[in-house]
Amino acid sequence: MDYVELGSMLANKIQQLMIFFSLLIPDMTNEEEQLLDEALIYSNNNKVPVLVKASKAEHEMITTDRAELEAILRQRQKEHTHSE
Repeated sequence: MDYVELGSMLANKIQQLMIFFSLLIPDMTNEEEQLLDEALIYSNNNKVPVLVKASKAEHEMITTDRAELEAILRQRQKEHTHSE
C-alpha cells in the first residue's frame, strides 16, 4: 500500500467520522467541528486518551439509566405543571 492510498483512506475515514458526529450532535458549531477535525487528524496512529463530557441536555438524550430517565420525566412533568 502506498502513502497516497493510505492518505486517501485516512481522509475517507475522517470524513465518515465527521458525518457521524454531525448526526450525533446536529447543533455543533463551526469551531467545534474544526476542533473535532483537528483531533481526528492529530490522533491518527496514536493512542490518545479522550474524555468526552456531555452537557446536561446531551446526557438526558443519551442516558439509558432507568432511574435517571424517571427523574427526567418527573422534572419535565413538574415544569409543565408550573408553566400552565
